[in-house]
Amino acid sequence: MMEEYRKKREEWKKYSGKALLIFFIVAAGILFSFALTNLGRIVAFGKEMLNVLQAVLIGIVIAYLLNPIANFIEQKGITLADKKKWKKLSNNQIRMISVAITEMLAIMVVFTLASIVLPQLLNSLSVFMRSLPGYVKQMIDLLEKISSDDDSQWVAFLESLLNDGSQKILDWINSAGILKNLESVLSYFATSVIGIAKILLNIIIGVIISIYLLVSKQKFVGQGKKVLYAVFNSRLANNILDVARKSHMIFSGFISGKIIDSLIIGVICFIGMTVMKMPYIPLVSVLIGVTNVIPFFGPYLGAIPSILLILLVSPGKGIMFLIFIVVLQQVDGNVIGPKILGSSTGLSAFWVIFAILIGSGLFGIMGMITGVPVFAVIYYLLKTWIEYLLKKRQLPVESKQYEQVDHIEETDRTMVYQKTLPKEKKRLHKE
Repeated sequence: MMEEYRKKREEWKKYSGKALLIFFIVAAGILFSFALTNLGRIVAFGKEMLNVLQAVLIGIVIAYLLNPIANFIEQKGITLADKKKWKKLSNNQIRMISVAITEMLAIMVVFTLASIVLPQLLNSLSVFMRSLPGYVKQMIDLLEKISSDDDSQWVAFLESLLNDGSQKILDWINSAGILKNLESVLSYFATSVIGIAKILLNIIIGVIISIYLLVSKQKFVGQGKKVLYAVFNSRLANNILDVARKSHMIFSGFISGKIIDSLIIGVICFIGMTVMKMPYIPLVSVLIGVTNVIPFFGPYLGAIPSILLILLVSPGKGIMFLIFIVVLQQVDGNVIGPKILGSSTGLSAFWVIFAILIGSGLFGIMGMITGVPVFAVIYYLLKTWIEYLLKKRQLPVESKQYEQVDHIEETDRTMVYQKTLPKEKKRLHKE
């Protein structure tokens, strides 16, 4: 009787497990289908949530960037306290002091850079605005010179352009148009002022949140691990922690490396432009340095407007700057970048471009910056899962070994290669 009960129980477990697996597969399929059909709504909801939680996200980013510095100061503080035998200072108090020092250092660095860069930046912008009428006159002279040529196609094109332009201006000048445009300008100005004030407020709140996060980071980490081990079994919780550690390694390596790389490129650009006596040195150097944070496309996004800006002043210097920036980006891509970043993402050039395009399409500029590390984590998860399945089937995990495979025998899993030239065949057997 007991034996029969056990058999039925085992069968029930077996079939209930299969039924549960089928249920989860069907549920996952339904959720995936829903996500595909409502992708626009999901992205819009995600953007709205990011906007609502902007202050919290700023705080997390600040804490994440300052955490290595805070850890370094804390370790030095603990070592110093042990040497001096300051028993009154607890580890928690040393951490609070290290966080305070880190935040003050960060604020001092930001204000120092702003006090150095902003005046020169504003001066460059004011010089450009004062020179703008001269640039416009140069463009008009160039157009008149082109229109004076015998080429009737150019003349017809310019006449059409001027007629269309003048018609647009006449349409805009009417009273309703002026009022409408004035209203839109005032509305845009008011929105911009409110938006800037909101960003500044969120940054202040973010700094306060970052202090709490840095002081209580061990507590938050402990709470997170407690939840993991409560919800999941030990094996799955350990795997999740491994993924979290790998993600941290990818993000910290990429973001900190990219910031240092962009700072170096900005400084080199400033020095190079100073030596060549280029115009708008601070403005262009900041633009090149900031846009360099965006992988792959960043250098081009910063270089194109910079070249056009210098060309307006001097075509010769514009060509010189173009040559300089191409050489600088080659040095960055082949020497500076790899030395600083190393293989922090583990992605090839194709996947980097793919990640940037997807990230920018979904989340704009922030997607361009964070798309690469996010995709690197997804790539790592897929790679780990595929390698696990291959090892389970006792198959090699290296992609190179599958390049010339025709098929794999079902009986003994022998890899049968495609027909190749004799030399190539020998090389494959050696591998």
